[in-house]
Amino acid sequence: MRENLQERQKQNLNNSAHYYSPAYESPALKGPLVIPEEHRSYIEAACNSIEKFTKDDSEKTLALPPSNPYQRKLIYQAARIKFRTGIQLDTQTGENRERFVVVSKVTDEERKNMENAKRDAEIEELEDAVGFCKVIQALSKSGKLVVGHNMTLDFLHVIHQFCNPLPEDFDEFKSLASCVFPRICDTKLMASTQPFKENIGQTDLATMSRILNHAPFSVPAVEFPPDMKSYSKEAEQLHEAGYDAYITGTSFLTMANFLGTFQNPPKRRIPPNSPFLEPFVNKLFMMLVQDIPYMHLTGPDLDPAREHVFHVTFPSEWKSTDLMQLFGGFGHVYTAWLDDTSAFVSLSHRENAALVTKTIGNSDIYKVLPYKVYREQRLQCESHAASRHYTPMVGRTAKSSLMTDSPRLPAKRRMQVLGASTPSRELPPTIHEDEEEEEREEKKEEADKDTEEDLGEPLTKRKKKSASTSPAARSNDGTLCPAVASC
Repeated sequence: MRENLQERQKQNLNNSAHYYSPAYESPALKGPLVIPEEHRSYIEAACNSIEKFTKDDSEKTLALPPSNPYQRKLIYQAARIKFRTGIQLDTQTGENRERFVVVSKVTDEERKNMENAKRDAEIEELEDAVGFCKVIQALSKSGKLVVGHNMTLDFLHVIHQFCNPLPEDFDEFKSLASCVFPRICDTKLMASTQPFKENIGQTDLATMSRILNHAPFSVPAVEFPPDMKSYSKEAEQLHEAGYDAYITGTSFLTMANFLGTFQNPPKRRIPPNSPFLEPFVNKLFMMLVQDIPYMHLTGPDLDPAREHVFHVTFPSEWKSTDLMQLFGGFGHVYTAWLDDTSAFVSLSHRENAALVTKTIGNSDIYKVLPYKVYREQRLQCESHAASRHYTPMVGRTAKSSLMTDSPRLPAKRRMQVLGASTPSRELPPTIHEDEEEEEREEKKEEADKDTEEDLGEPLTKRKKKSASTSPAARSNDGTLCPAVASC
């Protein structure tokens, strides 16, 4: 923006021998002026008024009647041809928000001063429009450590709004993020891991800050300049941007200095560039993901084992209680819904994972797959679809993370925390309209057959239902993907 403005001002400076406003420079000026018939009388009257004004020494300014943008453009062009020097044209806005041209008598020196003032005003307006971007640019260039608390969403918004639109590819995002902010630190991740985890039971910003005020931690003294607003932890002002930033910064310093107590001899102060902080640098805390606690911006993400996680498909009438009943013999479970007919189920007692496939198995009502088998079948389906020159609508993800795009869940479904992680939630491939109509008819026929089904009966007594073919299992020509059909 700044380069474009400076280039335009440079062009206007080359034409400084003329009085006209830089904003109205047009390629049309290079040829003869053509005034449409419907505007001719208005332009002629304006030029006559300007001519009389230049001959009247008693008047310094002349306000022409209100006009539309095209008429004002014609006035600038016509006046430039007829009056070469001695006047300056500007556009102003009246009390009723109508815009009009004001003609002023000026000397060459006055005209130059007015043009310089206008250029300075344009630069100042541009600087105001850039706004907070300048702060982000300064932080990025400094390479200093940027500290936040539970900052993942804030981090995404800052990059998207002030730097560059977020890419769809996860690896591209990590490259962009580490380029914009080479060093970041999330205090929520620090508080959630060792050696802080044992002493900080709750990691929300307010509670964490209060805990850090007591032993074994020691809060550093913070001095405020006399002309700046001061904060005190005794008088909390939570959710005020300045105060939240203040307690986030002091919390970081407190935890950083706490690391120094483990040294021999102990160190009272740990600087932000200390190697003791490297385990926490460039890692963003991930909410509700227990076995992938952070996103690593400059390194590989964790790839945890998920032998205790199962993918389950079932009738759309099922609720969370049905899944709990199905897995009830294996201890407490966590459920994460994918859509109305599928979910991930994670066992709290991982040692019971081997018993699930042996005990539950599959039926005509539901189907249970170990997570590893499910992912293999998904990859086979995607490979099969790609070989037929058909691209599924699946969001690209991190190789180790399962956070992918998902359809909007129904309001009746309550997302529960998955013991392992937030599962992969992938959109099924699109289907041709004739296939969609065919599936709607199949579902309607099945619904008619099962209208008398008593959902209150135990699972073992329910009527068997033939599972309809999942859209995600179909390829472009409607045939089943072999990996899914074999199930």
